[in-house]
Amino acid sequence: MADQTPSHFDHRARMLAGKTYFSGDASLVAERSRTFVLLQKYNTTDPADRAAQIAILRELFQEGVAHLTDDEMPTMIPPLFCDYGSHVSFGKHVFFNFGTQILDVCPIKISDRVLLGTFPTIFLHRATSLLQPTHRKTGPSVSLSTAEHAIAPTTRNGVVGAMYGKPITIGDDVWVGGGAIVVAGVKIGNGTTVGAGSVVTRSLPSMSVAVGNPARVVRKIVEDENWTVEQAWDEGGGSEVDWDEAAGAVGVNGCAGARDGGGVESSGRLRYCWK
Repeated sequence: MADQTPSHFDHRARMLAGKTYFSGDASLVAERSRTFVLLQKYNTTDPADRAAQIAILRELFQEGVAHLTDDEMPTMIPPLFCDYGSHVSFGKHVFFNFGTQILDVCPIKISDRVLLGTFPTIFLHRATSLLQPTHRKTGPSVSLSTAEHAIAPTTRNGVVGAMYGKPITIGDDVWVGGGAIVVAGVKIGNGTTVGAGSVVTRSLPSMSVAVGNPARVVRKIVEDENWTVEQAWDEGGGSEVDWDEAAGAVGVNGCAGARDGGGVESSGRLRYCWK
């Protein structure tokens, strides 16, 4: 298939606007090359040298972290991978576990206290469709991809065809479990948890638990207004619900639908109603 890339386009501007663009444009290739050099430097920096890490992250993410103090800067366990870096903006105290992959051909907004790729987490039980606490034994790698290709192969045209992207927005206090994938155009609301290995193809509401491929909401989160942060150190975060694969959770109460396989789980400051 012939290369029909328009040479007069400002491909970077088109890319960030979500329009079709050519990823092989010379200016974009140069920008990615700069990013890859910084990533190699970051991924091989002494992990105990936080000051050196912060300096590289500021150069990598540029305006996306310019408003943060050093104490508020994201913590990112190497290796870290991204296309550009400069199209990602961060809130305070974000944490990325190792192997995070960011395809930021469109803007990505990551808000305060977001956790990517941490454990333990939850997954959808294959036999009963009930949530059970678990430790997934897979890598923590989380993928955020704003990139899209045409479905039609003629339009896609290998590496010389038109690409496009859609932005991703992740709200405050979101927890994305290890191995999860968040695709282009998705918004995740404040306080939501995404289970390990999930594929998020549609936007998720705030204060929800979503799992599966594609990810679907299986719980709403209701916080206890009387709970204090200090209690977390006494209570811990683990679930105390006993699970029965045939009947659901044992000893649940106070949630509509509990008799039909729904129930309540208490965990730290949260109560989870599930159905």
